[in-house]
Amino acid sequence: MSALRSVLLLCWRDIGHPQGGGSEAYLQRIGAQLAASGIAVTLRTARYPGAPRHELVDGVRISRAGGRYSVYL
Repeated sequence: MSALRSVLLLCWRDIGHPQGGGSEAYLQRIGAQLAASGIAVTLRTARYPGAPRHELVDGVRISRAGGRYSVYL
């Protein structure tokens, strides 16, 4: 079996979202730890006003698109 090389995390908000909170902070910490171990981590989340579509935070590539429900499509 090969080693884990990449992971996709899904959450409709991220730590920069105005309504972001504890679960988003926890997911970001998990992603940062995975990234620090050499795993490519992408967090797919919904867009919100003023947020860039793509951002790198603590080694986690954040990809923002869609809304609260359409983010998962």
